[in-house]
Amino acid sequence: LSTAEPRRITYEQLAQGPIRIEVVTSEGQVQRCQSESIWHLMLQQPEVFRKYVQPFLLRLAPAWNLDSTLAETLRVMRSRVHDDATGQRVAKLIEELGSGEARTRSLAEGELLKVGLAARIPLKRYDSSSTKHQRLLMRRILRGIAPSGDDTSIRLAHWLSGDQAVSDMICRAAPDNVVR
Repeated sequence: LSTAEPRRITYEQLAQGPIRIEVVTSEGQVQRCQSESIWHLMLQQPEVFRKYVQPFLLRLAPAWNLDSTLAETLRVMRSRVHDDATGQRVAKLIEELGSGEARTRSLAEGELLKVGLAARIPLKRYDSSSTKHQRLLMRRILRGIAPSGDDTSIRLAHWLSGDQAVSDMICRAAPDNVVR
């Protein structure tokens, strides 16, 4: 987004879907961006977050210590061995939800519930070509792993680790001595 001073900032965060931000600069330029969550915005577009969103959020909730929560979340995520096996496992389990065998579907559902928040983003992004029954199971799993309570660093790390783009970004930024 532009470095020009904003004339108007529009922030939209519905219950479902991405956060949308529109900035109209003093020069009349309109710039838009979107992000999956506040946490994604902080990680993937930090300059947009710091310049346009954080000042507003701090007025709403001055005690919400976003920076330290994010720093601790990143520490937790970096301390784990980055492994694509979890993402591959989740994708395989989602495919198994479409199995013709009830036992296979049931086992996959149970495993996805155990994976927890890390499965949330892949489940939400899954291809719409899935079967009606598969979509029903995915919605049921999503309800079962719905986030509740405060955004603790441990919960955020589990949830964000399910987003391959965030995991890749963290892995790229990790020091060379961290196993990837």
